[in-house]
Amino acid sequence: MNTRKQIAVLLLAAVFSLTACAGAAPSSGAAPAAPKEPEPVSAASGSGEAPESGSEGEGLAPVYASQLREGSYDIKVHSNASMFRVTAAKLIVEGDSMHCVMTLSGVGYGKLFMGTKEEARKADESETIPFVKDAEGYYTYDCPIEALDKETDCAAWSIKNKRWYPRVLIYQSDSLPPEAWKTAP
Repeated sequence: MNTRKQIAVLLLAAVFSLTACAGAAPSSGAAPAAPKEPEPVSAASGSGEAPESGSEGEGLAPVYASQLREGSYDIKVHSNASMFRVTAAKLIVEGDSMHCVMTLSGVGYGKLFMGTKEEARKADESETIPFVKDAEGYYTYDCPIEALDKETDCAAWSIKNKRWYPRVLIYQSDSLPPEAWKTAP
């Protein structure tokens, strides 16, 4: 009997010790705290590095087509979701409009919608952007852009899960070559 008590005390001490090491207080009967929402990926193209340019809310002014020379330029695109990683992007400036052909790292999204997932649910199919396979079999999407350095809502349709996922993209003007600018930025 004495040995059983000693084992029980040792087991309780081990559980308490493990709980304390994990940074949580022992259970007091109260409901556990809700898990925190994961922080959005703060990297350009999900690379683990901080993006060089910030969002509109971080003090950078949006950049419009009228500030850029017509042409086609490589550009970095920041996504707030690791499951939506842009591996290559080509910005096309034509007159007063811009669009970007983005290549994603995977083939899980059948179409995109430039707007929120709620707007995408209500949108007509003709308003969505279907993928086009590139030469290597990756999915590309040709998306209109209002402005660079501005958070842009984008909804992505999961082929597997048959639902829209919200994404936020930032097309980074500081990744453009100097010749893209009409005047120095």
